[in-house]
Amino acid sequence: MDKLVRKIIEESKRKTLSISDILNIVEGKLGAIKFELEGGYQKFALIIDNFCSQGLLSPIKSSGIYPRNPPLTSRYRINTRNIRGALSVEEEENLIQELISLHPGMKKDYYLKNLKQYSKDREYILRLHNFLSDSDKCKSLKYRYTLNERSFEIFNDEKYLSQHGEVLLRRLGIGLDSLNCYKTYEAFFYIINSFEINNNSIYNALIIENKDTFMSIMKLLNRKQGFPVGGKKINLLIYGEGKKIISSFKFMEEITREHTVSNIYYFGDIDYEGIGIFLNLKDAYPQYNIIPNVELYRQLVDKAESPPNLKTNQDEVLTDEFLNFFDDCYREKISRILKEKKYIPQEALSFGREG
Repeated sequence: MDKLVRKIIEESKRKTLSISDILNIVEGKLGAIKFELEGGYQKFALIIDNFCSQGLLSPIKSSGIYPRNPPLTSRYRINTRNIRGALSVEEEENLIQELISLHPGMKKDYYLKNLKQYSKDREYILRLHNFLSDSDKCKSLKYRYTLNERSFEIFNDEKYLSQHGEVLLRRLGIGLDSLNCYKTYEAFFYIINSFEINNNSIYNALIIENKDTFMSIMKLLNRKQGFPVGGKKINLLIYGEGKKIISSFKFMEEITREHTVSNIYYFGDIDYEGIGIFLNLKDAYPQYNIIPNVELYRQLVDKAESPPNLKTNQDEVLTDEFLNFFDDCYREKISRILKEKKYIPQEALSFGREG
């Protein structure tokens, strides 16, 4: 019945319709018996209310009340703009048939309930259907592609999957694994020291917040491989580049494809910002064992006899999780530095004479 009522509204050449006219046409088309079998006037009234909720009709309150239960307004205004934006009954039926015929690996439930959205996504859905249905093209699924490479192959648009396509795939019940592709992440700069790496295992990684300290330690390890930094032999040295490491650390997935990273030590400035970077990094990647390099921080505290005042205001962060890695003595010293709004840059430590 709802399709019939909608068709009457869509095909009307008038801007307003009386409820009695619509009801008479519906009863005439269906016949009295079929009209009652499909829910009768109760169903009819519900359809009218639904069309009002969808913005297809607006009640003309000044026209009075149609005297049946449940009561309806006597006349309704057809919202032509919304009608034009809606799909016709014939269009809906065609889209349903098309949806049903799509590749069996594509789930249709979402789009069968949201045909208007299917109409919007249709171009890209059909491209995916054509790809999956072509046995020759599908041969490339044996090979692992990057997300952008697969996106261009299927949609002729290298950015579609990364910008919009994941929502479409989710609606179709298709994962990136099904398309044998993977996301790439902006890489951080790193150095792997090959000493004592057995069975592709990396025992200790060290993230350095700032560039100068990274370069200083890198040169130290180049001079003498295996030299302990902060009491640890470092196999993987990473330049954190300040806050950037919080997003770029996703690249660690690429390293862990070939190496097992057991311990990840962090070393940065002693100030709220530096400690905040560590805490945010640890929270963002709980799958990794990220901890402060306590020995390097101790050396930093010992080196700076008179820590300078902060040059800029910094938002305070909860530091308990960070401080709990230290003994009472250094916990107190670091807390005092923070409370007095002082800081110690990691550049206070130089590694040029070591090794």
